[in-house]
Amino acid sequence: IVAHKEENHKYYEYFRSFFAGNFGACEARIHMLETCIDPDADLQQMLVKMLASKDEKLLLDMRTLVTEMGDYYLKELLCRRLFELDSDSLKYRNMLACAVGGQGRYGEAEKLHRQCLEARKNALGEAHPNTLGSINSLALAVQNQGRYEEAEELHQECLEARKNALGEAHPYTLASNNNLANTVRNQGRYGEAEKLHRQCLGARKNALGEAHPDTLASINNLALAVQNQGRNGEAEDLHRQCLEARKNALGETHPDTLASINNLALAVYGQGRYEEAEELHRQCLEGRKNALGETHPYTLRTIHNLANAVREQGRHEEAEELRRQYLEAS
Repeated sequence: IVAHKEENHKYYEYFRSFFAGNFGACEARIHMLETCIDPDADLQQMLVKMLASKDEKLLLDMRTLVTEMGDYYLKELLCRRLFELDSDSLKYRNMLACAVGGQGRYGEAEKLHRQCLEARKNALGEAHPNTLGSINSLALAVQNQGRYEEAEELHQECLEARKNALGEAHPYTLASNNNLANTVRNQGRYGEAEKLHRQCLGARKNALGEAHPDTLASINNLALAVQNQGRNGEAEDLHRQCLEARKNALGETHPDTLASINNLALAVYGQGRYEEAEELHRQCLEGRKNALGETHPYTLRTIHNLANAVREQGRHEEAEELRRQYLEAS
């Protein structure tokens, strides 16, 4: 938590990259940290103290910070504390659901999102932006469990409602465009997904700028749609562009940056450069173990991808051991 004063602490890189790119937020965050936390205190003790706090503003500020850092575990702890303080708050219930989903517990997240969606419909109405936010979040939880047709229907519903309520160029509407395109890609409709992602990327560049995390997400997703059509060289160029931008904007160990390393490795693998792909997968695996934990679905997927790269180099026993680890943990 006080990593901006401790270069050897594991969070230092997160803070450094975050503070370097957002000076207004930097000033507010540093002030918040310095007034709320004793820099000479034991980190673990201060974390325990913070998670017992009744200061909702402090907890919300820290949640914002760790969300931008990509620390989903600490985000969940903060959200659970907020929910303990006000279990009737739909805002806190939604935050908790998103934090749970960020750690790969999609069934649990779906249950919370359904509860929040029904409550928001009753309290706010079906067309309220917060209600639409719950539809979007529910669709993502469903999508992450492989129920793509159901997710597509929810994303389409949310997209049309957001267009009407917010306009076509609103960031939330563009998020729905992006999520719908991903669901289309998940169902094997790669040409259609590519077209949707190109439209979304152009709109996000205009609305948010080229370095915004949402714009970078669209570059990543376009690369995946291109890659799914066998154009691995083109996909590699897009993934490298996205990776460098994410390193600069988010830091080298942020989950989104690690996702770009994983996707670049797959594009390299698709061109038969298995040794290079193995190196990238090992880098990604180490980062995901530290950032997400050893049992997160993304970490397990990386083990599976690493096994494939090892197998293609003729090291079958090593590949089989990695596959065994993957199957036992899945």
